[in-house]
Amino acid sequence: MLSHSARPLQKVARRVPNRLLVDSLDPSPDNNDDSANVRGWFDENDEPNTYRMLSTLHPKYLTTADFTIISNSRYPVISFPPNTLSVVLRFFKKDGVCQPFPPNTRGFFYYNVPAEGLPAMAGGLRFRITPTGRPSSFNDGHDLLLDGLPWELPFTTIAYGTGRKVILREHLINEGFFTQADVDKYCAIMPVKKRLDHKITIYRLGQPFPVHFQQGLHLWIAGEKEFKPWVYGYMFTDCRMQYRPRVRPYTGSALARFELSTLPEHADSRTVIMRIVKMLNPPICVDASYDGHLPVPAEGEIFRRSVSKGSKPRIQPWSCDVDVDASDSAAALRMLVEVFLFFFSSSCAQDEIKQCPDVFTSCCVYA
Repeated sequence: MLSHSARPLQKVARRVPNRLLVDSLDPSPDNNDDSANVRGWFDENDEPNTYRMLSTLHPKYLTTADFTIISNSRYPVISFPPNTLSVVLRFFKKDGVCQPFPPNTRGFFYYNVPAEGLPAMAGGLRFRITPTGRPSSFNDGHDLLLDGLPWELPFTTIAYGTGRKVILREHLINEGFFTQADVDKYCAIMPVKKRLDHKITIYRLGQPFPVHFQQGLHLWIAGEKEFKPWVYGYMFTDCRMQYRPRVRPYTGSALARFELSTLPEHADSRTVIMRIVKMLNPPICVDASYDGHLPVPAEGEIFRRSVSKGSKPRIQPWSCDVDVDASDSAAALRMLVEVFLFFFSSSCAQDEIKQCPDVFTSCCVYA
């Protein structure tokens, strides 16, 4: 959590004689007209932060001088006084090529502090798109999104970062967002030589993650002392014998989340289910003759699968009883359930928790 000692760094004059050398990495310089469209957004004598030298990443202490435009930039850089060395940022890669930030990406860089009950490693650097160049408009803005979730340079990357990313890590420690002890703790438990994607690293029940209906699920579950992989290759697959090789009948993508089930058939158990929270690309059947044996995923509904039990297969929610299932995947989900119950143990009885799971979910939704 954010330290009470967090204070903005001492401001220094923003006099940079030449454009930062790292910007020359971009073969296509920023081609945006945003700076011409922001007149009137500022107080008198204020101007956009041309050199992206930031005084703070704390929303409370932002100034108009921290307002930054990175529209259409492929390799924007940021720096922090008094250090004039810069950190290179990227939006995302497609086919090995870094894609530019979207048009109208103008606002403030800030560090997202994890909600109560989440570990320090759930934080990350984000960009808030604001309606004006004044910090007072921060709460009226929205986070820059990528695949339905906030674009983010996550703690896990910052903690392991080498080279110039060390500059960012040191700045965040100086501002009190986390400590060197937090960095050491999580570097010790991170899987060796694994680059963890923050979008598929799950810290708590209720946290949204992307799913693609033409792919299996491959997630990381983070606990206080370890990471565990969670893999389910056949989640969106019709596994009937007539389909060899097995078929995934739908294209499309969505955001999903794990929940502690409140369904009657799961009473008196610690059973996890998966809900489709938001459609990103609506599902489309790839075969016009498909009989719909695997139900079409639907926004807002629990994901259901066909289960062969007895003479007839039947449709039922996908579920995992973490106390009965002895698999490694169930052990990973068990960590989420235990943290969920522990978080509320001081204020709620467990039966009350299961009746209102969205209370905890509200703390975990990232978008």
